[in-house]
Amino acid sequence: MGFDYFIFYTEASLVCVIILLIILFTDRMYDTKQEKELWFDRATFLFILYFISDAC
Repeated sequence: MGFDYFIFYTEASLVCVIILLIILFTDRMYDTKQEKELWFDRATFLFILYFISDAC
């Protein structure tokens, strides 16, 4: 039971990272960067780091 939970939790974290990477790359394609967009990109990047560290 414990190992199955670990595998599921890791897969869920990786799916979250993939979704956040798609959001980040899509947002970074636009040249017009307002301050709120920069903070959004930073927050998205930090969420990616969180899910990667949480999966380990």
